[in-house]
Amino acid sequence: MKKVLLLIALAFCIAKESIAQNNEIDSLSFSTEKGLLIFEGYLNDVKTDFAFDTGAGMGVLNSKNVSNSEIKRKGSTKINDSQRNSAKLDLAKINNLKIGSYNFPDITSVVADMPFLYCNTAYLLGGDVINKLNWKFDFQKNRVYFSKTPFTPQNNMKEMPIKIIGNRHFSTLAVQGSTIDNVLIDFGFAGSCTMDLKFSSTKEIMNKILPENIYSSKSSSMGLNSMSVGKTTNSFFLDSVVFGGVAVNNFKVNAMNDTHQKIGLLFLKKSFNQIILNNTDLKYWLQPSNIAHQKQTSFDAGFHFNDKNKIEVVSLNGSSNHTAQSLNIGQTIMELNGRSAESFADKCEFLSWYSEQTKKEEFVVVTDKGEKLTIKKSVF
Repeated sequence: MKKVLLLIALAFCIAKESIAQNNEIDSLSFSTEKGLLIFEGYLNDVKTDFAFDTGAGMGVLNSKNVSNSEIKRKGSTKINDSQRNSAKLDLAKINNLKIGSYNFPDITSVVADMPFLYCNTAYLLGGDVINKLNWKFDFQKNRVYFSKTPFTPQNNMKEMPIKIIGNRHFSTLAVQGSTIDNVLIDFGFAGSCTMDLKFSSTKEIMNKILPENIYSSKSSSMGLNSMSVGKTTNSFFLDSVVFGGVAVNNFKVNAMNDTHQKIGLLFLKKSFNQIILNNTDLKYWLQPSNIAHQKQTSFDAGFHFNDKNKIEVVSLNGSSNHTAQSLNIGQTIMELNGRSAESFADKCEFLSWYSEQTKKEEFVVVTDKGEKLTIKKSVF
């Protein structure tokens, strides 16, 4: 009898401990200084920066992660990236992935040396792991909380139902009285919003905008395994856009071909003080920041350190009076803000330096023809 009672007591203690673990709320600090939302995690007990990405169905390792954490490659798969380009990529198995006190064994991720991930030795945390937990992001304190159980929303939060398709998060966007379904909520996209020019919903929106309020450009963007350069883009601002029950003015959209209808991190962190992702309930809860959106600006030209170790023009303002009129997409330049391509050890050094330069008010460029230009920010 004593033995039976002892076994019952032991079972009760184990059950109690299991419930406690499931109810545990853990937290970490995060940063968005590099463009994506990054916090600390572990791959096979090796401390690693994790980039949080609800727009990725599974995680992405770079070759530095594989080497540092002694991760074994195993097989391959075909992946379509954000540029809608397909490539066959290696797969690798992480024996144990850890976030705070939560452990996830036997996680399979793809391997790709996307420059941002490779240069920052960062692991892209995808929906296959994200959806195993519930999350709360506090953008005022730069703190993320996570738990197995859903978070209780505050009274001033707005409820937004979501769908999870292929481990990715989707919701709706209301524009000019029309609802756009299946908009990707992409924490791994550093921008505000993109729409596909081929979609009927995008065409309907643009037909209601005066031509002079649509700003053309040649843009660039980076996908997992490819980069688009000089992509024809139409940008415009919308008022009375409703996302998750929250109305927003000066909502910037970049419309182009072969992209996703998506909302990015820039919009999310500016529009909301806190966001709860209760994945187990298929609900987001949004706490509005109530800060008026200002029209965003960008430089009249953008630059990239290409595979030939040259500084290349990859984006241009399309207006007739911009400050980079004498530049062309694909053109190499001799100097950017006083530095030549030869002064950088590699692409990683350039990316780190360039991110700081974009915080300035102008670029000073010396072209391959010796012309000196001062590139200003676009004015809409």
